[in-house]
Amino acid sequence: MWDKVKDRQLASSRAAQLEGNLWKPLMDKGARHERFLGNNRASAWEIVRGLTADAEPLLLQEELVDFERRLNETTAGRATNSQFQRLLQEQKETIKQLQEEAKAQKDPALARELQAEYDRIEAQLQKTWDEIEKEKVPLTRRIGLFFFKKTRARKLQMNLPQ
Repeated sequence: MWDKVKDRQLASSRAAQLEGNLWKPLMDKGARHERFLGNNRASAWEIVRGLTADAEPLLLQEELVDFERRLNETTAGRATNSQFQRLLQEQKETIKQLQEEAKAQKDPALARELQAEYDRIEAQLQKTWDEIEKEKVPLTRRIGLFFFKKTRARKLQMNLPQ
């Protein structure tokens, strides 16, 4: 785009105006404006390299690529797994309440309907628990991961909804 500009001084002045006004909130948060010089790959790749030059690898990237960990062995995988287990436990408690309600019903048709729903959800829950068990990291691998190949990336603290 900049290769087609006839008055470079005017174009630079307008870019500065945009950076100072319309784009100011973005620029204040670390965004930057790059000039695409010509309709060619070299200019495009220069912009892309500028985006990644100062970037630190994410902990997940480092764990997956550098340390050849499986997703369930990464910090993100373990956090996701523990949250998923918590949600499954809550669902199991809800199912238990559903079963108690089914037993307490005086209407046999409604009780059968609630029991059928309980059985369906319980089967689905058991299947999910079985999948989680398959994803667990064996003790010997956990020990190996603990002693070897420490990550260099900083841990990102995230506040997930409870």
